[in-house]
Amino acid sequence: MHNAISCKFVVEQRPILFYNKYKYRAKIRIPYMYDSGYCKNLEEFLRKNSQISHRWGRTPHPFTNVELDSIDKFLTWRNCNQEVTTIRTDYDVCSVFSNDKALLETLESVNPEYLVITEVRLQSDPSVKYLAEPKHKYRIYFKEKLATAQIRAEIKDLLINYSTTLFPCKTLADWAIYEDHSTNSTRYASWRYDWIKPFFFIEYDDPRMLTVTQLVLSDTKFGKIYKLEKR
Repeated sequence: MHNAISCKFVVEQRPILFYNKYKYRAKIRIPYMYDSGYCKNLEEFLRKNSQISHRWGRTPHPFTNVELDSIDKFLTWRNCNQEVTTIRTDYDVCSVFSNDKALLETLESVNPEYLVITEVRLQSDPSVKYLAEPKHKYRIYFKEKLATAQIRAEIKDLLINYSTTLFPCKTLADWAIYEDHSTNSTRYASWRYDWIKPFFFIEYDDPRMLTVTQLVLSDTKFGKIYKLEKR
């Protein structure tokens, strides 16, 4: 069996509520939960897993009783509370959003590997982003956009020419230097590199670098700009 867990509570300062609606978010992890989407009960989950295994020519996963028990309990919990929650699943990790903290605490009963409940504390100044250990003073986000070869080259050149004053997140840095060597048959593997993502950002300390960035990347759309402060 899983070791007994204790619910962990954290507070997160944010400019808005989760989905502009919910004060609380619970995160849990249950192995193989990613296959439970659209399944109403454990029977449907096992049938779906068997169909997927057959389709890919593999042996169905030998679930343990503990794993099946957790999945069964979660599906039951979800069915009972889906009208008052919003649920998002990313592989084995599930985020459950609600305004009822006590309800989220009952997720302990599904025996997840962990349970973390986050409470939103609204910031007085939405232009400030609080981090545990901010490395720089400001951060600017990009907006999602299909990137031409020229735009990618401009971003790459900007980051190289101002490498001591502009500090991209790792995903942006990796994206900027990516070179597409795919053939038509493997094109699906690199499609994600065609787009500028909204979670790409650049940090800087000198406020003048904002103007430089916006001038050099005049064909690129930018999102929010934050002042970074210690949480």
